[in-house]
Amino acid sequence: MEIGPYEVVGELGRGEMGVVYEVLASDGYSYALKRLRPEHDPDDEPRLRQIAEVIKALTQIEHPGVVRSIDGGWHGDGFYLLLELIEGPSLGDLLASHGPLPADDAATLCATLARTLDDFQNGSAGVSPKATPGPSPPPQPTPQARPSTSPSAR
Repeated sequence: MEIGPYEVVGELGRGEMGVVYEVLASDGYSYALKRLRPEHDPDDEPRLRQIAEVIKALTQIEHPGVVRSIDGGWHGDGFYLLLELIEGPSLGDLLASHGPLPADDAATLCATLARTLDDFQNGSAGVSPKATPGPSPPPQPTPQARPSTSPSAR
């Protein structure tokens, strides 16, 4: 299955906003792709335009405390957002399997979140001029991206 120009490798999770897949881009790297639920009126052009603007804005944010949004677009009956793929369990899964975080880890996490929110509140979060209207070409490799180990990438 393909979503936009990306080949779906497998499902990573589901949530209220949609389904997240691991996908393979033409550059050979794996990314996370969030396929938003198509719970909108396809004739509601102002709403569709608003969602497209939000996706474009997300691709302009560059901050160490925020997962990097790389690309976004429309495929089939809904929007998708391409994100850097971060290995490891979600915080919810970690808490479910290991119980509460040790106090030092919880304090570090809270301090990191507070710094990130403060950066956005004070306007010091990086907003890059890299985004252009419409879907962008496949992303270029970054230190956060990793080569796929999927057999389809070989």
